[in-house]
Amino acid sequence: MKMYDAKLIDELTIHDPNIDKSLVAKALDFAVKYHGNQKRDSGEPYYTHPIAVAKIVANLKFDASTIITAILHDTIEDTELTLEEINKNFGPEIASLVDGVTKLKRVKLNKDQVHQAENFRKLFLAMVADIRVLVVKIADRLHNMRTISFKSDEKRRKISLETLEIYSPLAERVGFHKIKNELQEISFRNLYPEVYEMVIKKLNNISENRKSLIENIVIELTDVLASHGLKAEVCGRQKEPYSIWTKMVNKNIAFDNLSDIMGFRILVGTQDDCYKALGIIHSSFKVLPGTFHDFISIPKQNGYQSLHTLIIGPMQKQIEIQIRTYEMHQVAEVGLAAHWTYKQGYQDKNTEQYRWMRELISIIEHSNSSEEMLHHTKLAMYQNQIFCFTPGGDIITLPKKATAIDFAYALSSDFGHHCIGVKINGTLMPLPTELKTGDMVEVLASDTQHPIGAWEDWVVTGKAKAEIRKYLRSQDTEVNINLGKNILENALLSINISNFDKVLSTAATKLNKTLEELYLKVGTGEISTKEVIDTLDLKPSRLRSIFRFPKFKKVTQQEIQHSPIAGLIPGISMHFAKCCNPIPGDKIVGIVYSGKGVTIHIKGCKVYTKVGASLDKILNLSWRQLDTDLKYAARIRIISHRDDRVVNLIVGHLSKLSVRLINMQVKKVDEFFNDILCDIEVIDTEALNNLLSALNVESLIHSAKRVV
Repeated sequence: MKMYDAKLIDELTIHDPNIDKSLVAKALDFAVKYHGNQKRDSGEPYYTHPIAVAKIVANLKFDASTIITAILHDTIEDTELTLEEINKNFGPEIASLVDGVTKLKRVKLNKDQVHQAENFRKLFLAMVADIRVLVVKIADRLHNMRTISFKSDEKRRKISLETLEIYSPLAERVGFHKIKNELQEISFRNLYPEVYEMVIKKLNNISENRKSLIENIVIELTDVLASHGLKAEVCGRQKEPYSIWTKMVNKNIAFDNLSDIMGFRILVGTQDDCYKALGIIHSSFKVLPGTFHDFISIPKQNGYQSLHTLIIGPMQKQIEIQIRTYEMHQVAEVGLAAHWTYKQGYQDKNTEQYRWMRELISIIEHSNSSEEMLHHTKLAMYQNQIFCFTPGGDIITLPKKATAIDFAYALSSDFGHHCIGVKINGTLMPLPTELKTGDMVEVLASDTQHPIGAWEDWVVTGKAKAEIRKYLRSQDTEVNINLGKNILENALLSINISNFDKVLSTAATKLNKTLEELYLKVGTGEISTKEVIDTLDLKPSRLRSIFRFPKFKKVTQQEIQHSPIAGLIPGISMHFAKCCNPIPGDKIVGIVYSGKGVTIHIKGCKVYTKVGASLDKILNLSWRQLDTDLKYAARIRIISHRDDRVVNLIVGHLSKLSVRLINMQVKKVDEFFNDILCDIEVIDTEALNNLLSALNVESLIHSAKRVV
C-alpha cells in the first residue's frame, strides 16, 4: 500500500509538467521502504521529513532531480540503501547529488568553533560541486528548524547556533531571502528566548498604532509617486525581531530609541523607474546623509539588486525604503535559482558575482539533457583551496595539491617533524597522498621520527618546505661542509689551481663569509660554484673549462630520414631532455637554444611550461611509425607498503612485460610505506601504461605513476 496519494505527487511536480511523476513516486517508495519504522523526535514516521524537504524544494521551483534528491537525502547515511543502488535505480546525476548532500551532513560545528564559522561556510561551498546539493541541504535545515521544539534545550541551542552561523548566511548566499529570515528568527528564539520575548512584547505593545501608521505612510508614498506620474506598488512592514535585535546590539541602543523598525518597499516596472522613484522620494522628503546604497549598479554577491535609502518620511517618521523592480523582488525573496522564468536582464552581466547565476538561468533555457544541466549548475568557488578536518573537528585550510605532510606541518612544526604516518578518513595512507576537501586527517607521530630529504619533494606549502629545509640543514651541517669543500676543490683542480686554502679564503672574504661558512653554503646550494669562481676574476677560457655545456649530437640529413622523430632540422644538434624523458606516444616539442642545438621535451613538462614561451624557437615535433625495437628511458615512482615481497613483485612484472630495469632506489617514506624510483626502458607509452596498470592492481602497491 502506498503511503502517499496523487495529491502529494501533484504538489511535488506542480511547477514542471514535464517531470517524470513515476520516478518521483518511485523515490517516495524508496523513502518509505528504507526509512521503515524509524521515528522522528516528534514521534512521526521519519519519512515525513524527506517528504517535507522535497515540498520546500518543489516550492522553490527546482527540477525533478533536486526533488528526488530531497526525498532520498537521508537514505545513505541512515538506512541500508547504498549509493550504488541509487545510481542503478535513479541514474548517476541523482546519485551524485545524494552523495553530495550526505557528505555535507557530516560537517558539524562544535560549540567552541564559532570563530571558524567563515571557514565552515567556505568548506560547504568548496565541497559543493552542484548548487542543488546546497539547496537540498538548506531545505533540510529549514524543516529541521521548523520542528526543533521536540529537541532538548541543549540540542536546540547547538543546532540554532550552527544555523545562525552557517546555514542562514549560506541561504543568503544562494539568494533565499525568506528562508534566511525564517532560519534567523527560529534560531534567535531558541538561542535567546528571554531577549526574543522582550522584543516581541515591545512590538505587540505598539502593533495596533504601528499598523495604522504603516497603512497611512503607504498611502502617502503612493500618492507622492502617482502625483509625479509614476505607477508603483508600495508596501510596508514591521521589521523582524532578529533584525531589530541586531540593530540594538550593533548600535548599542535600547529598543525604545530605535527609529527605523519599519521598512517600506516600492516596486516598479523597470530599472529606469527605480531611479525615477528614488529621485521623487529624495526631492519630496529629507534624506539622512550617508544612508543611500545602490545595489542595482553594484549588486550584492548573491545577485541581490535594490536601491536603499533612509528618510524622514510622512508624519516625521524615520523610515527605510527599498526600491526595486518586480523581477528584482522575486530574486531577493526566494533566490535567483528558483526563478528561471526571469531570463532577461542578467544575460549580459559579465562581473564575477553573476557567473554562477548566469549558469543557473541557463538550465531551463539551454539544457537538453541532465548532463548539460549538471554542467550548468557547477559551482567554481575556492578552487585553489582545500578544507580538511582534524579528528577534533577543526578545519585546516591548505592549497590545492597539498599532501598529508603539509597538513602535519600546518598543525605545528613538531607534528611535522615527528610524523610517522597518517590516516585519511580512517584509512592508513602514504605521507605523499594528496588531500581533498572534506578529508578527515589523523597524524601519527613518534619522537624517533625525523624529516628525510624526499619530504621536500612531497610538500607544496611554504611553511612545510622551510621547516624541512631548516631541519635537514641543522642535521647535515658537517656533511654539507665537506660536500661544499669537495665541490669547490674539484672545480679549482679542473683549471689547474691547487692552492685551495689561499684562493678560497680570498673568495670567502669577498662574499663576507668565513671559509667554513662558504663550504656550508655551497654544500647546501645557497651559494653556487659559479658565484665563488666569479670572485676570482679568471680568464674566459678557464671558465669554459669549468662550466661546459652538455654534449649534443649533430643530426645529418640521412639520420633524419631514419629518425623516429619527424620535424628535425638537418645539421642541428639534439638530445632528449632528462627532466621528462620523452618516449614514443608522448606529444613532444623541440626547444632550440641558440648556438647549442635542440632539446626534445614532452609538451607540457615543467621545464617546457616554465621557459618555452621565452626561448628563441620551438619546433613542433612528432614520432614516426618505424619498424624498430628501440627502447627509451622512462622513470616511474611506486609508493608501496613496507613489505619484503614488493621488490620481487615489481621485478616480476617488468620481466613479464619485457621492460628492462636500469636502476631502482628504495627509500623509506614512513613506518608503513616505501618510495621506490625505477628507471626503465620501454618501447612506447602503451607499454609503459600496461606496466603501470599491472602494478596498480597489486594490493601491496598503493600507487604507481610515471615521473615527468
